[in-house]
Amino acid sequence: MNICFISPMSLPSVGGLQYVLHYWAVALSEGGHKVTLMTDTAEGNSDDTRQPYTIIRHASLLKQWRAVRDADKILMFNISLKALPLCLLSRKPLYVS
Repeated sequence: MNICFISPMSLPSVGGLQYVLHYWAVALSEGGHKVTLMTDTAEGNSDDTRQPYTIIRHASLLKQWRAVRDADKILMFNISLKALPLCLLSRKPLYVS
């Protein structure tokens, strides 16, 4: 199953939401799901290649659409009015935390 996470913040930014998001993405990836994270957080010093999930940072509208379109389910951490129209157009199950 393809799962798309949408979050305004992610690692390497430090905070509770960022770690919850990371742990969920790792657990679902290790459980056999393909997880893609879309975020506006800059890359920083962390090495994203070590993550078992895909991270898309500062995605263009086309990249956002492809990630949402290819997902089976969408999980939005904090509602994003910027991403909401694409999610609704995709007609995929959308969950907001």
